Amino acid sequence: MRGSNRYARLALLAGAFTLAPATTALVLAWRGDISLGLALIIALAAFLGAAVVLARPLRDADRLAGPSAAKQSPGRIALWLGIGAAEERAERERERLEEEMRARRDREGRSLDAHPDPLLTFDEARRIHSANASARRVFGEDLTGRDLTETFRDPVLLGAVDRALEGAGTAEAEFRITSPVALEYECAIRPLGDTEARFLLILRDVTAVRQTERMRADFIANASHEIRTPLATLAGCVETLIGPARDDPAARDRFLDIMSQQAERMTRLVQDLLSLSRIELSEHTVPTDTVKIAPLLARVVDGLALPAREAAVALDLQGTETDVEVVGDEGELEQVFHNLIDNAVKYGADGDSVEILCERTSGTITLDGRDHPVLAVTVVDHGDGISDEHRPRLTERFYRADTARSRALGGTGLGLAIVKHIVNRHRGDLAIASTPGEGSRFTVRLPLSLSHI
Repeated sequence: MRGSNRYARLALLAGAFTLAPATTALVLAWRGDISLGLALIIALAAFLGAAVVLARPLRDADRLAGPSAAKQSPGRIALWLGIGAAEERAERERERLEEEMRARRDREGRSLDAHPDPLLTFDEARRIHSANASARRVFGEDLTGRDLTETFRDPVLLGAVDRALEGAGTAEAEFRITSPVALEYECAIRPLGDTEARFLLILRDVTAVRQTERMRADFIANASHEIRTPLATLAGCVETLIGPARDDPAARDRFLDIMSQQAERMTRLVQDLLSLSRIELSEHTVPTDTVKIAPLLARVVDGLALPAREAAVALDLQGTETDVEVVGDEGELEQVFHNLIDNAVKYGADGDSVEILCERTSGTITLDGRDHPVLAVTVVDHGDGISDEHRPRLTERFYRADTARSRALGGTGLGLAIVKHIVNRHRGDLAIASTPGEGSRFTVRLPLSLSHI
């Protein structure tokens, strides 16, 4: 009986699958396009083909279900269809779980985005689950799903990760990234508890802090060195005057002259240090006064006329407009242009000229939320020029392109650092261009006063 039911169901299903080709063949025979015999052959072939195709899934369903299921189920076709429906339900459940996982990761990412430091979550396999906006901005957008070692190759950081994975719970370290730019980070790894992402990696950029610490250390070392040199000279002169040169008028006059020069050098150094410290303290506040630039530049040029004549350098002031005013502090701007013109006189070629050009330029400078037109003051000398390797560091404290010449001319190594900080306070900028053997151009751009345009 079971065999007859099997063949009856097979015949029924085969008939359903052969209905379309058999009907088509009979219609063609009725129209006379083919013979009736050929139509019957086509119908029989379709029936046998359908039977062969359908027999295999029925047999596979029997094998999967077993004899007890064959007795209980209404038929193997129903079992076959039931298996297909179960697979569809499993696929829909899998898609639902994946969607929930993506939504959970998105929620985690949005909550992490509010933190300014780079944050990442990862599991025991070092696979990154989420990263906030700061981390994606620094380390790339495609972090999720990647291994930590693909993004961070520093052995110090990976060692901290290993300690956390080995059961330490929390781990901290400090590491450095050298490409594409040098960055220094402090990292902390914290367990998240019983969650899919088991650990949180917190990164804090300490590049500016470390640079400031190094600059402070360099500043103290350089300042102490600059002060120690004239002090040693003074001490030596005093010792000589007390001893061998006590009764030697010529030696006494020579050593007193040296002592006077060194005392002046120390005075300039102390004044520049105090000036730089004062400017740095007020650098975050923008000046609110206005300054007429033409009389200020004329006053600076007049004050440097004597040392310019002694150096056989002509000062040529060009292009100033008497009614032009900039936003700024008069004393600080006078110090800026005094330093720049004095440097041009000292390092310009003997018998040549120094041009001071003042003109309005294109572009704007944003100040107090408003765009101000720009005034540019350029100091041009025709001296030896500055090589490319020195130009980026000229505004550093105590940096000198020619140390021996600078000290011989009484330079403290702080003049351009003071210029940079004053210009920054005025929200302007300083540009340095130079060609070795031809001279240099120092251009200061400042915001014009809107009320006097």
